[in-house]
Amino acid sequence: MKKYCIRKCIPISHSNDDVREHAHTHTVEVSIYTRLKDTPNEISEIQRLEKLIEDCLAPYYECYLNDKPGFENDTSIERLGDMIFYDIDEAFKNIAIDMEKLEIGETPLRTYILTKVV
Repeated sequence: MKKYCIRKCIPISHSNDDVREHAHTHTVEVSIYTRLKDTPNEISEIQRLEKLIEDCLAPYYECYLNDKPGFENDTSIERLGDMIFYDIDEAFKNIAIDMEKLEIGETPLRTYILTKVV
């Protein structure tokens, strides 16, 4: 069994008062820790892994979080992490890859960590 960490940066914006004119931007780094189950074609599974992660992150890329469903009254990095964690976990349900952990933050000094309990 092999483990991989895929890191991606996502530019997002939000406003604390739900007024678009008050929006400010963040570039958040998302790290997804995965475990590849034994598979005969490892390269193809890694490519599949990267594509699934890209597809899950695409809806958040350069978006104004206040406009997205699920972010009513909470546009925090933590809420974004929760939403991405759920999206990726759902995408991995029927493949030979397990997500172990997701980390999200805009600075290395504060990172929100979600761990999958199996």
